[in-house]
Amino acid sequence: MRRMRKWLKCLLSLGPVVVFGLVGLSGCGPNEIKLPFKTISMGTYELGYMREEPKLFIISTPDELNIPGSEISFSHTLTNELRQLDYERFFAILVVQGLKRQGGYSVTVQEITRRGDQVTVRADFVSPAPGTRRTQGFTSPYHLITVSKGASWGQQIQFVLLDNDKSVATITHFVP
Repeated sequence: MRRMRKWLKCLLSLGPVVVFGLVGLSGCGPNEIKLPFKTISMGTYELGYMREEPKLFIISTPDELNIPGSEISFSHTLTNELRQLDYERFFAILVVQGLKRQGGYSVTVQEITRRGDQVTVRADFVSPAPGTRRTQGFTSPYHLITVSKGASWGQQIQFVLLDNDKSVATITHFVP
């Protein structure tokens, strides 16, 4: 107890600005946590995504698969894998780089973090180096992952997709 009073007295002697700064750094607000994830599939052809811009898709229930009029259509194999997912404990995120007119492009999710009601998906978008040989034909690079829910979902979540710390897509989705 004596040690605690001494520490508190020392802290208060630093002045209110320093004390409030330390309180702010101590984590009074929501902390950023890393979310574990696992790759289901990645590639360039299997989805039929025909837009040129990067995008995020969140699949939090099996009802969200292959919706008529949707921008994506999963292959039969991917649909079966996603239907077998335990949506009580997991949800899926699909990151697409966008339609490319030739090969040599890819996307890889590197890290997923959550702070309160915002999830940040950090991805690496690869483009072929100038002068490299490329396959001809349209491709649509993607990375499909499952994310472990843990606790505290059941709300609208804003998902932000970053490529080299630059926001390239955002979506708000209810995750049960």
